[in-house]
Amino acid sequence: MDSQYIIASPSALSKLASSISSSLIPFPIPTIELQLLAPLATPAELERSLASHSTFSCHAYNNNPVKKNAIKVLSTTPLFQSWRKVWSEFPLGAVETFIFDITLPPSNFEADESEIHWRNSVPEIGGLAVEENRVQQAVVELATVMRVRSKGEAKFGLKGVEEHGNGRAKKGSRRGNEFGGLENILQRLSTQETEID
Repeated sequence: MDSQYIIASPSALSKLASSISSSLIPFPIPTIELQLLAPLATPAELERSLASHSTFSCHAYNNNPVKKNAIKVLSTTPLFQSWRKVWSEFPLGAVETFIFDITLPPSNFEADESEIHWRNSVPEIGGLAVEENRVQQAVVELATVMRVRSKGEAKFGLKGVEEHGNGRAKKGSRRGNEFGGLENILQRLSTQETEID
């Protein structure tokens, strides 16, 4: 039995859930890693996220003119809704630890303007961006739902924070530390003694 499964899409999580429910995979599985943002690398999911994106103008650097609407902030709402739908039906007790991987997906495009960045790390040329706060909120929601459903038995971890620290930053980009407390939140949710509302 594999000690860890890497899940890169809601559909892959659904298939794993079906295999567990059909007793095709023995459980409990020690760990599964959920690559929450990986679907953004696919054209279909990227198109969904661009359908209701927000645009912002880049700041001027070195007296260069401002580039209007150069930053496109992707709407991750459709993606996280897909994750939540499968998540709410995932077999209880099947997994001991869930790792939320928030690593940004690699760009499938050659143009720098099409690379996906964190909102606070978009370079001066602009590009596609994901809101840090929205990702943090989604991770907390997913962990809380599973925490309640499992009656405190599920454990959680976080991966990809180091990448956010590096920020994929280029000259003139902006950085933040929006995920500084997320690991602590997941640690508290993983503690049996944590009170469940």
